[in-house]
Amino acid sequence: DATAAVERAVEAVVGGDRAQHVTTIQIEQDGRRRHLAVTIAPVHDATDAVVALSVVVRDITTLMTAVDRERRAAASIEAQQRVLQRIASDDDLAHTLDDLCRDVEQRLPGAHCTVLTVDPQEEVLRHASAPSLPPSYAAAIDRLPIEEGMGVCGTAAHRQSVVVIRDVLRDPLTASFVELARAHDLRSAWSHPLVARTGEVLGTFAVYRSEPYEPDDEERRSVTAAGRLAALAIERRSDRQALSVAALVDPLTGLPNRVQFMDWLERALCSRPESVAVMFLDLDQFKGVNDSMGHPAGDRMLVEVARRLTAALRSDDVLSRFGGDEFTVLVRDADRRDLAAVAEELLATFAEPFVVDGREFFMSGSIGIAHGAEDVDPFDLIRDADVAMYDAKARGPGRHTMFGAALRERALARVAVESELRRGLERGELVVEYQPVFDLCTRECLGAEALARWQHPDRGLLPPSEFIPVAEESGLVVMLGARVLNEVLAQIRRWADQGLHLPVSVNVSPVQLADAHFVSEVRQALVRHGVDAGLLYLEITESALMEDLDAAREALGALASIGVGVLIDDFGTGYSSIGRLSDLPVTGLKIDRRFTIALGSNQSMTKVTIAIIDLALALDLAVVAEGIEDESALEALVGLDCGVGQGFHLARPGPPELVAALATSYQELNGSRTGPGSLPRRW
Repeated sequence: DATAAVERAVEAVVGGDRAQHVTTIQIEQDGRRRHLAVTIAPVHDATDAVVALSVVVRDITTLMTAVDRERRAAASIEAQQRVLQRIASDDDLAHTLDDLCRDVEQRLPGAHCTVLTVDPQEEVLRHASAPSLPPSYAAAIDRLPIEEGMGVCGTAAHRQSVVVIRDVLRDPLTASFVELARAHDLRSAWSHPLVARTGEVLGTFAVYRSEPYEPDDEERRSVTAAGRLAALAIERRSDRQALSVAALVDPLTGLPNRVQFMDWLERALCSRPESVAVMFLDLDQFKGVNDSMGHPAGDRMLVEVARRLTAALRSDDVLSRFGGDEFTVLVRDADRRDLAAVAEELLATFAEPFVVDGREFFMSGSIGIAHGAEDVDPFDLIRDADVAMYDAKARGPGRHTMFGAALRERALARVAVESELRRGLERGELVVEYQPVFDLCTRECLGAEALARWQHPDRGLLPPSEFIPVAEESGLVVMLGARVLNEVLAQIRRWADQGLHLPVSVNVSPVQLADAHFVSEVRQALVRHGVDAGLLYLEITESALMEDLDAAREALGALASIGVGVLIDDFGTGYSSIGRLSDLPVTGLKIDRRFTIALGSNQSMTKVTIAIIDLALALDLAVVAEGIEDESALEALVGLDCGVGQGFHLARPGPPELVAALATSYQELNGSRTGPGSLPRRW
C-alpha cells in the first residue's frame, strides 16, 4: 500500500500536479516500524517541462511515536475512569475485570489477559477473568497453587513481584504447563501481583502472547495501572463482603458500627431522602493523646466522647463509631431542623476538658454535613460529608461545613489537578526558582532557598500552594520532592564548577520525612551529584516535626550524621516547646514572614521575634528571617542581631543565574569568601 501511494504521487507530479506529500511506514529487518514523510516535487526546465523529480524523505518516527503515545495515554485515562465509575457504583466484579482485560488487549494488539484472585481458605488462585481465552484454559488454571514454579501467575503471587517469561516452552517456571501453552498457542507470559493497601496479595493480572516476547516500559506501565484498578475492584468487593459479616456494634463504645449505620442510612434514603442528613465528625489532634498517654487512655477518651455526643442528640438520631476517632450521625427530619445548630450542639460537648488517668485534655472536633437527595446512595452521602469535614478541619479546629456545589466542584477539581500533576511530572513541567539568602549586615548573597513551581501548559507558572497539598494527599509529593532535590543538587554542582560554593535550602514535606527511604535517598543523591552535604539544607515546618516527634528526631539525626543542615520553617506558628526544640538535631530556625512584616508596627509580634532570635542564639542555632519587604524591617532585624534573611526587598525568586550574579558581584567588590577550594559558609 505504501509503495502504491508513492507511485500514485509520482504519477501525479509527472502528470503536472504540484508537489505531493505522502506518509508511509517502512518495516526494518528487526521488525521495527519506521514512519517516513515523503515529499515529491517536479523539477522543470526552461520550457516548463518536468525533467526530474525532487524527492525528500524525512524520518518522523519520533514524532509519530509521541503522537501515538499521547493518544494511547488519553485512551488509557478514559478507560481507567470508566472502570473507576464501575468500582464506585459497585458493579459486578466479573464485568469490571472483563472490561479491564479487554481494554489492555485493545491497547496491546495480540495480547490475551487473565485475572486470577486469591482464595484465602485454600491458598490457591481462582479464575476471575479471561475474556479472549477459551473456557478450557480458564478451567485449567483455576485453583493454581501459590508456589514457586507454578507458572507465571503462581510464581508472581508467591514472590509478590512481577514475573516475565519470554518463552514459556523453555522456562523452568512453566515446565509443568508446556502442553497447556501449546494447546492454546501461548508462548510468552508476564504477570503482575495485585496488592491491597495492606500489602496483602489479592491475585494476579497476566498478559500472554502467541510468540516469544518481552514487554517494553510503556507496556509495563499500562499493565501496572490496570493491575492497580483490578486490585482496587477486588479489594472493594472484599470490603463489602467483610462489612456484610461484621458485627453490628462497636465493641469499645457500644455504638452502632459502620455496617449497621450504613444499613440504617440506606433504609432512610429509600424512604424520604430529602429528610436525611449525615454528619461526619473527626476528632482534632487525637493522635497526641495516644502518643502521650498510650492507646488504652485514648480508648477511654473515645468512650467519653461517645457518651457526650449521645447525650446531645435526639433519641431518633443515630450515632455511630465509624472507625478510629471518626463518628457519624444520621439526622432524621433534616428538612425541618437547623443542621448548623445540631452541629454546634455536638461541638459544644467538647467545651469541658476530658479527664484521663488524672490528666486533663482539651479536645475539639470537626464536622462535615451532607444533605440527602433523590438518587444519592449511602456511600455518596458519607463521601460528601467526609469531604465537608476535611474542609472544616482545614479552616481550623472546632468547625463545621455544609457540603454543597462549591465543595463538589473543588473535589472534582482536586482530582483533575492530581491527574494533570501526574502527567506534568512525567513531562518535566516542574521547574525550580531560587530566592537569594543574604547576610543582612553586608548584603552578601550567601545562598538561596529552592522554590518549586509548576509550568502548567494552560495556567502558566503555578506556586506551590496550587499543587503541593494535592501532591501530599495523593502521595505524588515523594516523586515531586525527589525531582526538586535532584535538580537543586545538580545546580549546586554547576555553581561549584564555576567556583561558587552556595548552600541551598529545600522544603521537605511531612510525607517525605515519614518515608523510610528518605534519608538514604538524600545520601545517594549527594553522592550522585558530587555535592558536599554542607551545601544542602532541608526546611521542615514546625508543625510537621511535632506531629510525630520520635520519628522526626530519628530522621533528623540521620540527616545530621551525613552533614545535611536542617532548618525549622515557619518557626513561631506551631506548638513546639523549648525542651523539645533543644532535643532536636537542627541547624537553625526560620522566622515566619508574619512576624517580619509586623516588626515595628505590632509590639506583640516584635516581642515574639526578639524571643525567637534570643532562643536561637541561646541554643547556638542559625536564624533566618523570611518576608523582608522594606528597609525598616531590614534595619530592625539587623538591630535585633538577626544576621541572615530573605525577602522581596532584597531579591525576588528567580533563575539560578540571578543567585550566581549576586554572589559573583559581591565577591568581585569585596573579595571572594567562597571561591574554589574554600569551605562553604554556614548560615
